[in-house]
Amino acid sequence: MGQPMEAKEGIFELLDISGDVNVKGDKYAFKNAKLAFDKITGSGDIEANLKGKVPSIVGKLKLPSLDVNPYLPEKTENSEVKSDQKAKKKSQEKWDSTPMDLSALKTVNVKFDLTIGKILIEKIKIGKSSIATSLKGGLLKIGLTELNLYDGKGHGKVVLNARNKTPKISKSFTLTGVQLNPLLKDAAEFEKLEGTGMFQMNIKATGKSQKDMINTLSGTGKILFENGAIKGVNLASM
Repeated sequence: MGQPMEAKEGIFELLDISGDVNVKGDKYAFKNAKLAFDKITGSGDIEANLKGKVPSIVGKLKLPSLDVNPYLPEKTENSEVKSDQKAKKKSQEKWDSTPMDLSALKTVNVKFDLTIGKILIEKIKIGKSSIATSLKGGLLKIGLTELNLYDGKGHGKVVLNARNKTPKISKSFTLTGVQLNPLLKDAAEFEKLEGTGMFQMNIKATGKSQKDMINTLSGTGKILFENGAIKGVNLASM
């Protein structure tokens, strides 16, 4: 059995939401909203229209910055070993053949935009990023419209089509011009490699279960390094 995780000092202590509420018939609006959660602040709007067979929700949220480190579990040698063991055990398990129930994707229509000025995950620094989400009639689209990562630019999209009996999913992601040295230094404390990186991925799958999705998984990927160099190694003398 898992052990309860104690909250760190300074987190889950503050939640403050304010704004203008407007109700007109089946329409509900929360405008000029201000959000404060611990040290996280943001602003946005949300509207809900409950008229008709399928309700709709439209909203947007902007966060100047997001530091997730206070909410991450403490790292220890035992936790890393357990994580490796858990990953190994999971890799040995068979994929679930139970049909997925995606009917909930047809019960509401959603359009939501999220913009974050900067993100900190451990030592990894992510610049301005934007995500646009839409859901209509069982078609879910999640678009990474903007990603700034160590001088690199990225964009991507996930599309889940549950309108038909057999769901389809596709994922695409492109990251270009990322500086490898500062990224690897912050992500893995590795400072020997320099250069510019490019990563590209396109995959798709079809199926009624996880097992079906894995069996039909296909796609392409590309990793490219430019102007690469290894610090402390004289390649010319080798």
